[in-house]
Amino acid sequence: MTKPRNHTGNQPIDDLRKYLEKTPPGRIDNAADLENLLDQCWDELEGDIGGMAGNKLHGRMEDVEWNPPILRFTIERHGGTVMGSSRAELQDWRIDVEVKRVYCSVSSYRQIYPREPALNVNPIADEIRDLILNREQDDRLKWFNDRRVQILTGKITT
Repeated sequence: MTKPRNHTGNQPIDDLRKYLEKTPPGRIDNAADLENLLDQCWDELEGDIGGMAGNKLHGRMEDVEWNPPILRFTIERHGGTVMGSSRAELQDWRIDVEVKRVYCSVSSYRQIYPREPALNVNPIADEIRDLILNREQDDRLKWFNDRRVQILTGKITT
């Protein structure tokens, strides 16, 4: 869906292009104006935007570079943290303003908060082994007539 023309009569992508025409190639340290312009034309861009909305750019664009006709930046995405991850995905975004095309790829990850310590499974394994060797009844074990046993891993807790 294309956003309506702005007060100058231009499409928002035209305003972004004009802004970038005046911007020297290289790193852009203050991207606030650029974030606003990009937000305004976000819906005009073609390509896989991966659920990103233009309003999510504000205050989050990092390592912004302008190398005509490509605008490149990194943004931290937190989708995985919703599922319990302690890391955020860093996405590398490239926008070809000439053809209004966006490209996105995962560049790396950033540790948001400390990971939980690794689980030492040795004591648990030792306990289950001893239960089996001693042929003991336990809700984590299912015994069969022929002396086979199944370990019910879903019932093993830390």
